[in-house]
This record gives sequence, structure tokens and C-alpha cells, in this order.
Amino acid sequence: MINIRTIMNKKKFVIAMVFSLLMLGSAFVISALASGGSQPVLTGNQSGPVLNSEPSTATSNTPWSMPTTTMQEPSYTNGTFKMGIDCNVNSLNPFQETTYCDAYVVEELYDGLFNTLPSGQVVPWLATNYSVEHVTSNNQTYDLLTNKTENYSYVYTIHLRPYVQWTDWTPANASQTYTFSNVLHYYFNGSMTTHVFKSYKNTTMKKYYLQSGDVVQSFRMQQSCGDWPNVVSVVPDGNLSVKVYVSKQTLLLFSVDFENNVLPYHIWIKHDFTSVDGLYNYTPGITSGNGWYDWNMGWNTATGRSPGSVGTGPFMVQNSYGMPEGAIIPSHVETMYVNPHYFVQYANKTSGLRKYTPKIYEIDEPFYSSESSMIAAYQKGQIDTTSLAPTPNFLPQIQSTPGSYIYHKTSSAYGYLRLNTRVAPMNVTAFRQALNYATPTAYIASAISDGYAILSSDPVNPENTLYYNSSAPEYTLNMAKAKSLIKSIPGMVNVSGTLEYYGKPVTLTIQTTVGSVAPDNIEGIDATEKYWNELGITVNLKEEAFTTLISNIDGTISSNSNLYQIGDLGISTAIGDPALDCREFLNPKYGIPTNAYVGPFSSMTVNGKLLNGTQVQDLFDNITAKIVNTDSLSTAEKLVKNLQTLMIEQATRVNLGYGVDLIPEQTNTFTNYSHTNPDAVYIYWYWQFFSLEKTKATAVKYPYHLTVSAALSSSTTQYDNETSTITFTVTNGTAPVSGATVLVGISATYGGIFNITSTTLTTNSNGVAQFKYEVKDLNTLLETTNSTGAVVHVSSEDVNITGIAELKGSTSVGPGNATVELTLMPNKPVSTANYTTDYIVAGVVVAVVVVAGAAFVVMRKPKIKS
Repeated sequence: MINIRTIMNKKKFVIAMVFSLLMLGSAFVISALASGGSQPVLTGNQSGPVLNSEPSTATSNTPWSMPTTTMQEPSYTNGTFKMGIDCNVNSLNPFQETTYCDAYVVEELYDGLFNTLPSGQVVPWLATNYSVEHVTSNNQTYDLLTNKTENYSYVYTIHLRPYVQWTDWTPANASQTYTFSNVLHYYFNGSMTTHVFKSYKNTTMKKYYLQSGDVVQSFRMQQSCGDWPNVVSVVPDGNLSVKVYVSKQTLLLFSVDFENNVLPYHIWIKHDFTSVDGLYNYTPGITSGNGWYDWNMGWNTATGRSPGSVGTGPFMVQNSYGMPEGAIIPSHVETMYVNPHYFVQYANKTSGLRKYTPKIYEIDEPFYSSESSMIAAYQKGQIDTTSLAPTPNFLPQIQSTPGSYIYHKTSSAYGYLRLNTRVAPMNVTAFRQALNYATPTAYIASAISDGYAILSSDPVNPENTLYYNSSAPEYTLNMAKAKSLIKSIPGMVNVSGTLEYYGKPVTLTIQTTVGSVAPDNIEGIDATEKYWNELGITVNLKEEAFTTLISNIDGTISSNSNLYQIGDLGISTAIGDPALDCREFLNPKYGIPTNAYVGPFSSMTVNGKLLNGTQVQDLFDNITAKIVNTDSLSTAEKLVKNLQTLMIEQATRVNLGYGVDLIPEQTNTFTNYSHTNPDAVYIYWYWQFFSLEKTKATAVKYPYHLTVSAALSSSTTQYDNETSTITFTVTNGTAPVSGATVLVGISATYGGIFNITSTTLTTNSNGVAQFKYEVKDLNTLLETTNSTGAVVHVSSEDVNITGIAELKGSTSVGPGNATVELTLMPNKPVSTANYTTDYIVAGVVVAVVVVAGAAFVVMRKPKIKS
């Protein structure tokens, strides 16, 4: 699992647990550093702009002419936007950003020198403009990473936007200053060292405004995390400019280096040390928890207050403006308020930045313990959207909500099984390839993800068109090929249906999150298990908390403990240059410290030559170094596409395909949603919060009042292989409605319902539409394992089938629905001894709502705990 905690800019994520390609679990983990978008590559002496820049006079000390607050901007509409969340913030420290919920908060608090717009253009953000000089002599400067002078070839002078305030600014402290010293005392490799910078003198800085000292202090911490590749040093050039010494111009300079978040010096200098060996100012003998890398920002989880979360961003948690304080309270709520002095409103008109002034007052994110309760709240109008794209089985409920719009966006994420290549036989390339060929990805996409999936074995997102290799190989279900690969492996034989490797049965344990949290994971693993069993492999399922799963994977990467064999996870890939992602995945020097490394690698044939694992590693190291250091776009494209093929052939992961994000948007309360960003969902919402506008309250009138009734042709208790029909009747008052669409949604933990007709029905002249289905595969589906690995049979499956009516072409039709509750049983009931309360919790109704006069059970299902 890639658990990079060094992300300082809006990049990409790795997620937890994922067989469902739509709802990839509620806990998402940040992965890598690459950013999206195109960016300039400069040669020779050249001066800005990059897109639009401020004039050079912006570096003067004369304040700009400002309106008073964000709330007095003509575009401001007020309003509280409510986003339901079903995950908790792990950390508010930007170096420890590990979940999507972290990002929804942290990314609103800080800004970078530059920013990548949804269009892919890179624009000055906290910077106003820059110039660059190509240096050919006397070109060495001090690099604190190596504690010696290093070569550089270019010097970028970046001018900062004046009068940008940190959110703890007050009129009383506005004149306070500090001296940024040119003498640096810090620990290098555990020993105290001192360096005197000759490139600048002691500089007076304004404490509560953005200054060059803030940028330099941020760089010193971020550089050791790999966030400023090919940058040797950053130093002040006065209080409103910095000089950036660059060893080589690369494609990453603007999209990664200059987009790192700028942190306030006066806050972080108090934590200018770390207990983590290998990072900047590692100080031996100190305890963890208070240094820059793992400080908790003073966050009190009971009150939600976080006094260290001071930034310049569009929304605030901590402020001294007399605004309400934000509150981040786990399992309760996350609240942020608009920055009344967000700098874009003061930008020169020619910059084009003023349109990014926020137009709403508050972002309120109430917590829900389940997806079903969150969707119920959406139906009631209690929230305006959800933090993650809902699973497809909730589409009927979302579509039936007045004012609801569902935006279909190709997901930046894919589900995958992570294979631990340290343990036999997964240290054999052919065996990992066999597992890929024996995984029913098409079935998972169609049956489990309801067709909302894009099959691909590629680690680069298909939407990342510039770098995506459409000709790369792809694994599809091919049992003959899988068996042939198994047969080719020395020491591996099938003995009476049991696969053995050098005399030992092959048993694989898949770790995933608990079924009650991510039921689609269990169903996907069940589907895969059948085919792996056909190879003679015994498969065990181990359900764990997400934090335990990640801890096991991280611990295995950083040590030799082998705490897992296979992890059921997911990753959200970047739109744009994936150079740093590739390096984190494939180079242990960068990937092991950040728990990103997907090796060690094993032998494979490359260009007709058999390479051993060491040679494969050397190949990956060389290619990733070239990608990171190139300034040629065509070279980067070619190398990245070659890497995709090699990574697929190494098969250290089983890619289950990319999903389609189904994003619900309530248009009755807010408008001006923008649908131009193909990146991760949390970046999608980062930009939405700039454009969203509160609508004027209007009464919703319905010329129709649709009601739906449902009749079942059989008993509500049904057994494997039985077929049945649900007859839905749609009326307007007492009159039957002809031509109405009935959307059928199925809510089930394990599955077992296969539709014979369609999930989209049309009523006949009598207002009737029929849904026919079959109960199937229950004997296999209703199984799980307990904490000891023993198979436990679940006694039954509770399923809700809901029909929701709507009239096409009419925007003012009141919805109606009806739900049938079923209990599905296997043909041959298993021994009740297996149904102990240690493992099975009876199904419960967790949410009931009333829509158009009809009672609707949102979800009712058994929960499994181990």
C-alpha cells in the first residue's frame, strides 16, 4: 500500500480496499507526488509569464487597493454546503495526509507558489511572476541534503504576492517581524552541523504575512521528502522573492516543485526537527510526535480545534479574523469557514485569479456511519453531496431525489490486489501472471460494479491520455493460459487438485476490510476464489480494520516481517506527469521510506534477454531516473509507456480496472457546478468550492404525485436457483401511469440476485412493469472466514429490491417507490453450529425514509465481524 505522507500539493492518492470499482472503500490513502497538467520548459535566459502573471512592480512595498472581505465580493452568495462523509481525518499535518478525508480538509488550508488549473494550465498562485537565468560558471551552492556544495545550472527568481495574510493575522500583530538568519544550525546524519549562507544576508520578515522565509522553511522540510526533485537550494532574495537553484530543468519543475504547499515559518519553526532518521534535521534521542514530520498540529479531537492549522487557503480551520473556528471532530463533523481575506480577490484584474474567490460561507461535512445512512440523508435534503462516489446500487435512490444531478466521471482510481513478492511462490513472475489471468475482472466489472468500470491492467489512468499506453498488454480471464504458466514453474505441481510448490500446498491469504464496511470487496474475492481454487490454490479471507491492513503492508515494506500475502486495496492515479509515481513504486531508495515500493522484483525477459531480479531492479532505477530528470516531453512519454508494459509483465499487482465516479449534486440548493476536472474526486471538489453558488430558495411544485406498489410472485424467503417476479404498479393518484420508467435497485451484501429482464423497466398501459430475477450461487456466496481462518457459513442473505418511478422529459415529477424485502437461503442449510454470535450479527434496518408517501428501507443486511 502506498502510504506516502509527504504530499504537499494537490496530487494523487492511494486508497484502501477495493473490489468495487465505484465505491473504493471509505478510507483512501495518499500515494504519490506527480501532478497533472502541461507546464513550460524553459531554456536560456527567459522571463515570465507562465500564462498570466503580475507585473514586476508587485514586489513593491505599497499595499494593493483592496475591498474589505470575501463577503463583499459581487459574486459572493453565502450558504453552507453540506458534504456527507463516511471516513475520518487521520491527521491534519500536511506531511501525514493519508486519507481522502484528510485531503478534503488539508488541501483547503494551504496554497502553493503555482497551481494547476482543471484545464491543465499552470498559473502563478502565491507567486506573481518569475525570471530564469542560465548559469555556466561559478555554479555551485550549498545543498543541505548532502551537506556540501552541489552544481546548479539555472536560477529561478520567483516573486511573491505581497500582503497575503496567514489566517492568524490580526490588526494588532500585523507589524510584528522576525529575522531570517543566514546561519543554519541543523543535524546532518545525526550530528550537529552549521552552515553560513553567503548568497543572502539576515533578512527581516513580516511574521503574519507571506514572506520568502516561509517558502525557504517549507522547502527545507519538503526537500528531504523528495518533493523538490532537481532543486539544490532555495534562499531568500529580500522578503518578497526567493531564488531557486536548479541542477536541471525538468517537466516536474512547475507542476511539482513550485506547487508544494507554503507553510508559515512562525508556526513550523517551533517544530524544526524530527525523530525520523533520513529526514531534514533528524535529531537523535528525541521522542516522536512533536517534530515537523509527525506533529499533530495541536489538534484536539474532542473539541475539533487545531491551532497549528494556519494557512493562506480559501477555507480555514484556525483563524484570528473573528470568524467561527472550524472543527474537525472524528465520527461527528468536519467544518471549515471561508477565508474572508483570500488573496485572489486582491489580484490584479489581468491575472484572471479573482474568479476563484470563494462564493460560499461554509463547508460542513457531517459524518455517517454507513453509505446507506448517508444516501438517506441526501434523499431528505440534509446534505448536498457525498465525499465519495456512491455505489451503483444506490443510483435509484439518488435519481429519485428532487433536484438531484448525477455527474458521471471516469474515476482516477482502480482497485487492485497487492501481491507480496517477498514470499514464495509470489516471488515467481510466472505465478503472479497466472493469478492475473485467473482473475475474473470482466465479471467483477459487470456484476459487482454494475458495468460502471473500465477494464485495464495499466497503472496509468486511461484518462491520462498523454502518458497512457493503449498498446500495453492486458490480462483477461484465461484459465488455459494461467494453467500453462503454473505448469512451467519448476517445483510447482498439482497433486489431486491441490497445487504444491516444492512439496508444500499453496495457500494464499487475502487481507481486506470487514464486509460490513466494504461488502463489494467480499463479493469480488468470492468470485476470484473460484478460479484460483481451479488452479489448486487454497484461498483464505482475512477481514481487518483498514488501519490494521495498512499497518501490515507498511510494516512488510519497511521490514522483513511479511505481515501480509495479498492486500485488497486501490489507488487513485494522477492526471499528468507520472514520473514521481513511477519512481516511488519502482525505486526502493524512494519507495521504501514512504511505503510505496511494489518490489522486490523477479526475473523476466526484456527485449529477448532474460534478466534476473537484480537486473530488473537496475533497469527500473535507470528508467525512472531518466523520466524524473528529462526536460523532453516526447522522451518522458516514451519512457513512461515502456515502463507500463514492464510493470504489467512484472505483475506485482492484479489490476481490477478503473471505475466511473457517480457524483451526486443537489442543484436545488447550489448551482454553478463545473464538470471539467478529470482528476481525483477530492481535487474535483477543491475546484468546485471556488465556483459553487447558493441558489435562491424556490418552491418545488409537482404536477404529478407518483406512487408505486410492489407485488411478489413468491414467498419473501427464497432458495438457491429459484426464480421470481416483482410486479411494480405506478399510479398518479388512482390513475395508472403508462410509459413511466421504473429503476430497479438491489441492495445486498453478498449478491445472489441475477436479473433476467433489466433494471430499467417501462410501464405498460396499465401502469405495470415486471422485474424477473433468479437466486443464484448462494452456496458459494454465503461464506466468510473467522479470525482463525476457518470457513464460516452465513445462514442467510437479506436483500432489498427497490423500484423507483420517474417520467422522462419532465423535471417536475414527484418520485414514488416501493421496496420488497427478501431473505435468501442456500438449498442445503448448513450446520447451525457455524452460526455463532462471535461471527454473525443479525441483520438490522439502519435507515428508513419516506419518499412520496412510500416507506423505503435504505439498507438491511447482516454484518460480519471477525
